[in-house]
Amino acid sequence: MSPAAILQVYQAIKNLAPPPCFLLSIQGISFELGEEPSLQAENNLQHAVQFTECLLNNAEVNFWRLQQDKIQQSDECSIMYL
Repeated sequence: MSPAAILQVYQAIKNLAPPPCFLLSIQGISFELGEEPSLQAENNLQHAVQFTECLLNNAEVNFWRLQQDKIQQSDECSIMYL
């Protein structure tokens, strides 16, 4: 299911507007079925984990939006407000 579809289901079930939602994307580079992730992909994952931990320690929508603006300049991962 797409993120938009999940939000639509929430709205249909709860009959309420969905809460603020963000989508985190991690760049994967040069991967094939059965192969180990590349060093760059591993680094991107580690960066995304650290970024997510920071977000979870600061569960304020305004903080998340500020972080979204900062991370959009990165090639490692990105966050988008839905």
